[in-house]
Amino acid sequence: VFPSVPSILPAIFCRLSGDRRATKVHPSEKGFTLVTFGQDMSVQASNRGFTIFELMIAVAIAAVIAAFAIPGFQDLLARNRVNSTAEQVATSLASARTTAVTQRRTVVLEPNVGGWMMFLDCTPTTTGCTTSRRIESHEVKAPLVLSVTPAAATEISFLPTGLIRQTKPGTPTAIDLTVRICDSSVGNEVGKDVSISRVGKITSRRHADATTCNP
Repeated sequence: VFPSVPSILPAIFCRLSGDRRATKVHPSEKGFTLVTFGQDMSVQASNRGFTIFELMIAVAIAAVIAAFAIPGFQDLLARNRVNSTAEQVATSLASARTTAVTQRRTVVLEPNVGGWMMFLDCTPTTTGCTTSRRIESHEVKAPLVLSVTPAAATEISFLPTGLIRQTKPGTPTAIDLTVRICDSSVGNEVGKDVSISRVGKITSRRHADATTCNP
């Protein structure tokens, strides 16, 4: 008489001896899992953490990396601020000239350290144009600094003919206007000049001289 299948399974999957461990294999859904019994079955895992010395070394390395990375990151932020402002200035200058030519009206630009404003059909007063005719206003916040050349120009007019002239102070005269953008938060030169010629050509260039914004 042959033994039943359940009675011979332990003999097939289990091997016992007095001086050896016993192993048993049983089926699972995805394969076989080996289960080990005996004195050598325990595994002691090591959960050792970091020592104070290792942490100090890691902090020192991070400090050295930051000392080199932070100045470069600050220059990058300053350069992005200058580039963004320079694009706004160039766009405003082009828009002022286009509006003057297409609408056959005079557009006035009033630059200052804190930004610039544009007016349509300016009515001059002792303090500038009337704000009721203002068509654009742009504010420049610190650490950005805006200046213009000629330095004395406080009112620039874009004529319907496409020409540009300084209307304040003094006698109106044709000029080439340059708007200088600097960033006072960094010692490196990251400034830009946006220029428009008296006939309306707009150019933008980065400062080649390291002392242009930081003399």
